[in-house]
Formats: sequence, C-alpha cells, structure tokens
Amino acid sequence: MPKKGKITLEKLRKGADYGKLPMVVERVAAAVKKKNPKLTKSQSIAIAIAQLQRYGYLKKGSVELTEKGKKLTSAMSKREPTAPGILLRWNLAELKRERSRRKKRKKKNAKKKKKKS
Repeated sequence: MPKKGKITLEKLRKGADYGKLPMVVERVAAAVKKKNPKLTKSQSIAIAIAQLQRYGYLKKGSVELTEKGKKLTSAMSKREPTAPGILLRWNLAELKRERSRRKKRKKKNAKKKKKKS
C-alpha cells in the first residue's frame, strides 16, 4: 500500500489504494447526490469523506474508520443489510422516478387548468 497522504479523486475512482469504501461513505454520498443531483458521483463521495472526517467518523486524510465510525457502521448494517454499492444506485433510480412523477403531475395540472378556462 502507498504512503497515506491526501486522497485524490483519481485514487478514489480507481479504488486500488484503499479498496472498497466504507458503507457510511456510500450512504452519505448517496444523500449528498440526492440533495444535489447536478454533482457527479466522485464529487458527492469527496463531500461525504470531508464531512465524515470533519465530524470524526473517518481518520484525517484517509478513509479508515475511527471507533465512532465503526459503531455507526455496525449500527447501519444491523438496520439495513443492503450492499453499499446498491444503495447509491437505488437512491439515484428513486430520484429519477420521483422526477418523472413530478413531470406527469405538472402535465395533468396544466390540462385541468386549460379545461377550466
């Protein structure tokens, strides 16, 4: 393994330096992506890592969990046994479904307004 230093997005994309990201990172990244759909996956992961490091769930400058992070991860895995990679994809698919529902509702409302006037 290389020396631990700053994590670049290239390293995260390749995943060769650290392997699989912790479940906490995937879930926070999914939440960030859901709130800001314009962000890319790598941007949302970077934001998630920064926030988790800031609040003490990850060690500074790495993606290793602290004791606090390990407790949170074990609690999360007990609640929902879904794989982290699936969670991110599922949240994005759910967001797309919600957008299409909103568009359909807008079209229906526009048709109703035209009929009334």
